[in-house]
Amino acid sequence: MATLFYGLIDQTREFLHAAETPVPSVGEYLKKEIGQHVAGWTEDEETRKLKLAVLNSFFNLECCVSGTHSMDLVALAPFGEYTVLPGLDCTFSKGYQGLTNCMMAALPEDTVVFEKPVKTIHWNGSFQEAAFPGETFPVSVECEDGDRFPAHHVIVTVPLGLSTFSVGSLPDLSLSSWRLCRMKKYFCVSPKCSGE
Repeated sequence: MATLFYGLIDQTREFLHAAETPVPSVGEYLKKEIGQHVAGWTEDEETRKLKLAVLNSFFNLECCVSGTHSMDLVALAPFGEYTVLPGLDCTFSKGYQGLTNCMMAALPEDTVVFEKPVKTIHWNGSFQEAAFPGETFPVSVECEDGDRFPAHHVIVTVPLGLSTFSVGSLPDLSLSSWRLCRMKKYFCVSPKCSGE
């Protein structure tokens, strides 16, 4: 079952530069292909159920690796871009909050601000701040309440399950049309998005 499942995972990577994919998502592709294999199984019902249970475990593991609740939410076309980086995998015993807590422990108090929805990120500028006389910042983060925060660097994180709707409603990140189009392509597996 491992050979079957991971062989199909390898096949999904072949659609990376394809003009069209047979189905929108990795999950749909895997289920379709596995369904064809199941049709050819000649074992008894108990063995078939066991094989399907093993395949279901592989699906669940792949969901963990891909950071999703369902492989149906992972677009087939860009899936081949995923690369496993060298080095050890880390498990955070208290979830990602443990990583955040560790990072914040090394920062001076009152460095991180919460409950400040971002309206706009101004990039490639030359911003000044009274609290930092003589210093120039290339980035300014403007919040919905009008507060501005100068920065040398900004890390923007976006959930993997980002939908086309939410891409269009992101804070004004000065995204070029090309980038917005690519984001829509990568994060939307619904056929209704393909023409957008």
